[in-house]
Amino acid sequence: LDNLFWLGRYAERAENLVRVLRAVVLRLGDDTTLTTGTAASELARRLLLPQAQTSIAAVGDAAKGDNAKLSAELQALVFGNESPQGLQRLLQAVQRTAWSVRDRLSFDTWRTIHALTVPDGPRDPKSAFDGAAMLSYLDSLIRRAAALSGLSAENMTRGSNWLFLDAGRRIERAGHAAWLVRQMLSSQEDDIDHIQHTLEIADSSMTYRYRYLNVFQVAPAIDLLLLDPANPRSAAFQIATILRHILSLPKITPIQQKSFAKAIVNEARDLIIGANPFRLAACDETGRRIALNALADAIEEIMPRLSDAIADAYFQHATPHRAGSAPREAF
Repeated sequence: LDNLFWLGRYAERAENLVRVLRAVVLRLGDDTTLTTGTAASELARRLLLPQAQTSIAAVGDAAKGDNAKLSAELQALVFGNESPQGLQRLLQAVQRTAWSVRDRLSFDTWRTIHALTVPDGPRDPKSAFDGAAMLSYLDSLIRRAAALSGLSAENMTRGSNWLFLDAGRRIERAGHAAWLVRQMLSSQEDDIDHIQHTLEIADSSMTYRYRYLNVFQVAPAIDLLLLDPANPRSAAFQIATILRHILSLPKITPIQQKSFAKAIVNEARDLIIGANPFRLAACDETGRRIALNALADAIEEIMPRLSDAIADAYFQHATPHRAGSAPREAF
């Protein structure tokens, strides 16, 4: 069961990275005013540099209009196997974890995982950067990740296998939603551009435009991405779903009956319920959104604790590692 839990986490983590990479690569073009090197460098600075997935030098050069170094680093990040933070290493973790539970996956699900994790053709991380080809590859990964999510949602019976798989996915998505909003909207800098980029990466642009037309404001964006229980990409939706999963899990052993995981997820739920989007959007005299940072930090801190609590209650008999860190076979 722990491998199913981590399969959900790795699959979601891979999709999150692909969405970030696609947004950066899209803005490395120069055919429109919306795809400029400056926008690519800003996204890379906020979303790739903190994870050591690009270098300060590449970001600095791109900000000055020279995209050569950033393009080369993106090529290595997407297609290379050397960096532990790279996309291919993460996809390999998905494949290895899925292989360990292949007897619990349908043939269609396994084929989808294979399509997600195995490149269509040879990919040379040292070859010249081809933005169109890379975008095509990243787009295909988004579709295959969506297919995997759909197969697990529609084809798996609602037993422990599915509960742990989906709980892993939801924990990863909640943490990423909080991290993304904090990285992009925690300070008052070019709010409109940052809102658009954040909504795009979070796959919530259409919902935002339907509700608010093209009036981009921070408070509605925060509400949609963090607090809205009806948005399947929001942190609130993930937390509510995780709570339902925990309530559905068996309570056989004493530690399962104590339900520490339930107490932890209720802590996150209370933070979400008590949050006001306008207070979160308010800036101090330096232009920083202190309340938003605090909420995002709290959600990010709670998710590993929740993962550990689930591991302590359900996985200790199977493996000695804690669920807050990757399984031994992953890397």
